[in-house]
This record gives sequence, structure tokens and C-alpha cells, in this order.
Amino acid sequence: MKKSLSLYEDLKEAFDYLCLSWFKYHPTPSTVDDARVILAASAFLFDNLFAKENAGREVTAAAAKDLGNSFRPRALSEMATKIRLEMSADDFNHGGTTLRDYVRWVAEEHPVILDALKDNYGLLVMATAEEISALINHENKDHLVPLEVAELTMLSMAQVFFLVYKECFGTAFLRNPSASFFLDVESEMERINKEITD
Repeated sequence: MKKSLSLYEDLKEAFDYLCLSWFKYHPTPSTVDDARVILAASAFLFDNLFAKENAGREVTAAAAKDLGNSFRPRALSEMATKIRLEMSADDFNHGGTTLRDYVRWVAEEHPVILDALKDNYGLLVMATAEEISALINHENKDHLVPLEVAELTMLSMAQVFFLVYKECFGTAFLRNPSASFFLDVESEMERINKEITD
């Protein structure tokens, strides 16, 4: 299986786990469809920017299978373009969305989060997490804390991407400017999982 297709499947699992286990709600079918479009577009960008396996056709076919009659190829390409445009460190530094404001707020005490903005590896995670957290927050305006949604979505997406990055690039990935962010996420997720287990 090509790495971007594997990433798409892993991101879908992470989204489902976020909604059902962490946020304790069942997303509507239209929200699930929207999430599939976001995640497929993100996986396409991963292939285009990093994996270089020419996997666009496979990712599109997987999304089409998931979406059935609601699949629109143009929506996938438009979302990929939107995410790519959102991969801007300057935009994140200016804030203005829940996730961007969360990043700025956390950076005051935990500046390693800003390392995610130093290369496209981290920026793809942030842009993907921004789209997913906005989707979840839109559906749960009165039930969830927006900053908590942003935080857990970012951590979850980063964890999935980090595993795929390490699989794709091995230890060489750790030489990238965003590596310290991913290592910090890994530690944070271990802490959260330990708290849940205890």
C-alpha cells in the first residue's frame, strides 16, 4: 500500500477516535463526509510534497469509495488547494482561528509548538488539524470547548503524521526543523494515555 493511502486510512481512524472516544459524540453523515474530503486532500498533499509515489489516483479512489454518491472530485482538489494555502507560518503567527489562537496561547509557556511552523512537515499537520477542528467545533458549538477540540485534534493528527513521516524517512526525519515539535507531541500523547489508563 502506498504511504499516502495508508496515511488516509490512519487519519480516518484518528478522526473517528477523536469524535467517539475523546469528544463522546457521533458526527452526522455530512460531517463524516466533509472530514473524509479534508483527510484525503491532506493525504494527497503528503504524497505530492513528500512521499512522491504518484498516489493521487489511489487516494481519490479510496475517498470516492468512502463517500459514495456524495463524492465530488472537484471538492477534493479544492480542499487540497485550501490546505496548501493555509500552510503559512505567517498566517499561524497572526492567529484569528481557534487552532491558530491556541498555538499562540500555548507558545507563551511552551514555545516548542512553534517548531511545527518551521517546515512543511509541521505546517501540513497544522493546516489539516485546523480544518478538522473547525469542522468538529462547528457541529458542537454548545457542547465542546473549542480550544480543547483544537488541542486534541492537533495532537491526534500530529501523532499520525509523525508515525508516517518516520516510516517514510527513518531517523533522517529527526533532522528537520519541526522534529522537536513531533517529539514533544509524542511525549504529550504518552502522558495523556497514561493518565487515561491510570
